Amino acid sequence: MTTTTLVGSRPESASRRGTSIPAPARAMLVSLAVTILASASLLAVAVTAGTALPMLMGLRTMVVTSGSMEPAIGVGAALLVEPLSPDSVDIGDLISFQSPDGGTMTTHRVVAIKEIKNELYFQTQGDANEEPDANLAPGGAVAGRVRAVLPFFGYVLVHTSSPLARLGLLAVPIMVLVALELRSLLGARKSV
Repeated sequence: MTTTTLVGSRPESASRRGTSIPAPARAMLVSLAVTILASASLLAVAVTAGTALPMLMGLRTMVVTSGSMEPAIGVGAALLVEPLSPDSVDIGDLISFQSPDGGTMTTHRVVAIKEIKNELYFQTQGDANEEPDANLAPGGAVAGRVRAVLPFFGYVLVHTSSPLARLGLLAVPIMVLVALELRSLLGARKSV
């Protein structure tokens, strides 16, 4: 038996050969797309929750960049810091304060409270440090007390804080949704 086709046309099996995706591969691609969409969405929710929710609750989010408070607070942790008046600080509290150079915030444990010329000062020390900090933290430099520690979440906040990264958090789920919609539209068109 001889098979013939019109010039310029292809047999039906040949026309499907390059475009048809086997069912297991198609299921795997859909599963991968849904996983990417869910992961990106969860990351976007986590970043929003890590920045916007604390602000709404009157808290400030800070990221730990040194190991002076280990093992209690590790590098890369996010801290939720509650503002407070200096006279509310107790020995043993973890406070965040502006360092004497004015450039960085430090979070250390209060080991002593001193009053000098009617102003409160706090002697602080990192848990990993053998000696207390050389400088006292003036009460006016205290940003607040640590209310919660979110281990490793600071890494997420740092890496998603740029406008480009936030755009990516929105773009990835949108691209996956567009790709899934195009795939379903093309599939519906082929079946007509």
